[in-house]
Amino acid sequence: MTYISSNTTTGQEPTDLTETERHRLLAAQRRRIVITVLSNAVTPISLEDLALKVAEQEDDVEASDAVAVDRLKESLHHRHLPMMDDLSVLEYDVTETEVTAFDKTLYY
Repeated sequence: MTYISSNTTTGQEPTDLTETERHRLLAAQRRRIVITVLSNAVTPISLEDLALKVAEQEDDVEASDAVAVDRLKESLHHRHLPMMDDLSVLEYDVTETEVTAFDKTLYY
């Protein structure tokens, strides 16, 4: 997977993900949905808004179910977004709970 822009916060150059990293990134449906949501969203986006948008696209989560959206938000916060940040696909500001996509065009 390649993204075109650089991580201006850390000064990283654009990264080519290895095949293993690409598989790890795309293995979870929730991460694939996050990529889709971010490709269509203005960023930075709050964790709350991202969770609602992901819930709208997931089959087993109702966006109107506040408890389910809270669980989804926790899953994003603790598991998916930090992993995606580690792979330099996006930037997740844990303090502000905001997500910034590095580039709207992700190739996979």
